[in-house]
Amino acid sequence: MTPRTRRTSPSERAIAAPLLKLHQWVQTNNSDWWTVSVNFRTRTHWLVAGGTRWRVIFSLYGTRWGWTKRSHIRYEANVMVSPRRITPRRQAELGRSGWYGDLEEQLRRLGYRGQWHNHRTGRFGLFSKKLRDLVAVRAEVASLQGLDLGSVMTAAVER
Repeated sequence: MTPRTRRTSPSERAIAAPLLKLHQWVQTNNSDWWTVSVNFRTRTHWLVAGGTRWRVIFSLYGTRWGWTKRSHIRYEANVMVSPRRITPRRQAELGRSGWYGDLEEQLRRLGYRGQWHNHRTGRFGLFSKKLRDLVAVRAEVASLQGLDLGSVMTAAVER
């Protein structure tokens, strides 16, 4: 699975337009308001690993850390991995095989920290990586575009 850089379609621009208009309005009409956080994500990617179909979403966050317009911005990249559907039996098999821990270790090698959480639809993983600045954000996006997470997930199964 390789996220790709592409041009946005008219429908995607129409979805983003209200957010851009809100941002422009806040920036120009009222100096008491400012942006404190932004969140961007990829489309949902579907991968099969360990005999299970997994939803994978990459996201980027920028959060203002402080109480002024000039406060430092904290950047973070996130990876969320969750099953489409998984039976309790299959989830137990993956747990016994060490798949969850192996995938967590593979992501740790890429600089991501996080854990698996229990949910009624199955365990899901939330992993994040702190980024120093906008240059690091751009480098991480380039890295994610070249990442074959399907191979990473399959490697976790085969270990």
